[in-house]
Amino acid sequence: MTGRKLSIAAALLLATALTVAPRAQAQSGLTYTSGIQVQNLSDQQATVQIEFYREDTQAIETTATISGEILAPNANKTYFPLASVPSGFKGSAVITSNQPVAAITNLLGNNGAYAGSATGLTAGSTNVGLPLIMRGNSGFNTFFSVQNAGTAPATVNISYTPGSDGNPLNEPAVTIAPGASRTFDQGARPELGDKFIGSASITSDQPLVAMVSQVGTTVFKSLLMYDGFSGGSTSISAPLIMANNNGFFTGLSIQNVGAKATRVTVTYGANTAPGSSFQPASQTLILNPRESGALIQNGGQWAGKTFVGSATITSA
Repeated sequence: MTGRKLSIAAALLLATALTVAPRAQAQSGLTYTSGIQVQNLSDQQATVQIEFYREDTQAIETTATISGEILAPNANKTYFPLASVPSGFKGSAVITSNQPVAAITNLLGNNGAYAGSATGLTAGSTNVGLPLIMRGNSGFNTFFSVQNAGTAPATVNISYTPGSDGNPLNEPAVTIAPGASRTFDQGARPELGDKFIGSASITSDQPLVAMVSQVGTTVFKSLLMYDGFSGGSTSISAPLIMANNNGFFTGLSIQNVGAKATRVTVTYGANTAPGSSFQPASQTLILNPRESGALIQNGGQWAGKTFVGSATITSA
């Protein structure tokens, strides 16, 4: 079983084609407002345009377009609030420029009680992996937005694969217009089971980008976000892993995006926590295609031990 590829929810890429969070919507019982920050990465003046696409009509919100924005070399601009976007807007944005730019979207829930960020993407893929998808997991649910980064209408198929909990599910195929997006809320999908912890795989005949929001509304009130993965690797580095570090711990969600089952090994680096001699043992997972597995650095061998270090994830 060589050459298997993985994706891991660990890092985000800077980019220019952006699935933005809505100005107002109700996912996980929250009301959201979003902003965008754009940076000119060149040593030349950049002219920037931002177009917004409604999810309900799949069309450009023409009155909301921001045109002719000038950014000095290496300068940035924050668009918050999105004054040109009508109240209640839910959808996506496409940012274009005559110079290379990077962009992030900031999502605020319930007037800033929840906050998360994700990055725009320069290109899409016809296969996108989402390593961590949840429903009813100790108060956590996810929802994700899928945007058509192509030039023709996209037929999009989504399949959910349970990991430790839940039921498999295939979403009905949907069509997404170029530049537009659709949102999929796992909290509203009882077919996944009362508790679902697993992954999602998205396929299409047009390149797509996706953005996942993980919302905790009970004990751990938080909003975490990540971009979908267009590919994988047989070796991945995780620079920061923690256990019992002043109350902080980490978790790894690893998805097999290859075509065959694979054995995953997680090897932990040296412990740099002051006063701690604990060195965690390696951990292994066997993952089928599209399946994901989660390793939480809390409990088990980590109970009562402090660790600050790194990890290397390999598949064979």
